[in-house]
Amino acid sequence: MSSADEQLHTKSASLRRRNTPPNNKGMDVAGGPHSVCDPVNGYDTNKQVGACLWTGQFQWPMYSNSTYYPGWVNDRNPENCYRKLYLNPAKGDSVYAPVLDGCAFGTKDKRISVDEGCASIWVTRALFIQLGGKPGEHNVTINSWDFEAYDAPGN
Repeated sequence: MSSADEQLHTKSASLRRRNTPPNNKGMDVAGGPHSVCDPVNGYDTNKQVGACLWTGQFQWPMYSNSTYYPGWVNDRNPENCYRKLYLNPAKGDSVYAPVLDGCAFGTKDKRISVDEGCASIWVTRALFIQLGGKPGEHNVTINSWDFEAYDAPGN
């Protein structure tokens, strides 16, 4: 499902959409001193549990506006910063984590579709371990992820 297909929802709706990452894989993210959600302090990928969602950059076909496609979170569209997500790993119970950053997922030379961008998720190293990620690896199985309800604690 793409964001264009997303049905209107109310703030009390429990789920906005369910996303299955490409190949059911999430990657770990490096973190650092700056992020979309906290440009001054960033986050420590080894200590903070959190996720990075698509900024809307490098999509194909190219967005026809003079700005990037809004994506889930970016400096012009920060409303999803710190929203709580739930992630369903390959084994075990759902894991909850906030959105800490925005990631492009594509490059100038390797553009991605809106569907791929909207479904992709990268996670901090701390969350990677909680999801069952192994030392020395950078991909972890995530069967699906979604935003927690708007009115849930922490949102």
